[in-house]
Amino acid sequence: MKFEELLQDPRASFDSPAQIVNSEELSKAQKIELLRRWEYDVEQLQAAEGEGMDSNRNEGEMLQKLIDALHRLGERPGPK
Repeated sequence: MKFEELLQDPRASFDSPAQIVNSEELSKAQKIELLRRWEYDVEQLQAAEGEGMDSNRNEGEMLQKLIDALHRLGERPGPK
């Protein structure tokens, strides 16, 4: 699995942000990049929900898991 492919949609390849953090195949920088991409995707979904688009996902809970995962890697959430 190529990193560029993982970066396109981290959610498709990982069950949870913790799985990224615990991966021994990824560097710390790659983990952070994947988590930030996933965080961006979740924020976009939340914005769409705010504009009346329907979603069945619990994005708020996922966003918290992503923030926790970034903290475990010594990073702050949000764009960098």
